[in-house]
Amino acid sequence: MIPLSGDIPSAKGSVCEKIDSNSIVRGTSTLKRGFAHMLKNGVVMDVTTVEQAQIAEEAGAVSVMVLDKLPSDVRKAGGVARTASIRIIEEIMDHVTIPVMAKCRIGHMYEAKVLDETNVDMIDESEVLTLLMNIITSGNGITLLHL
Repeated sequence: MIPLSGDIPSAKGSVCEKIDSNSIVRGTSTLKRGFAHMLKNGVVMDVTTVEQAQIAEEAGAVSVMVLDKLPSDVRKAGGVARTASIRIIEEIMDHVTIPVMAKCRIGHMYEAKVLDETNVDMIDESEVLTLLMNIITSGNGITLLHL
């Protein structure tokens, strides 16, 4: 059982902001533990469209993970997987009431920040997503990898 009381005031990642006369604390350990507890023993469905997310919600899924491609499509595409479109993520969030999760590449803080700005319920840093590498060869024969 995950204890949901007795929050740690300085939990890693917690942010306090002042809105009018109210102090709002986001990212507390109670919130993080509560979210994990809510998903426990539930089904999280992989979706790529609003329609799939609505079907998952109606079928009783506790959350949806918005993907660029479903795993079977990733295999067909030669193993290339990317973060889902921000537009699709926002559309799904507008049409379902269950938590919406999205993936970004491990260590890619910019991708995580962009996802955070959408107010997605959870961001999963995933090794499943393919590295985006551009190989640049300069005129002097030096090859650079741009990630």
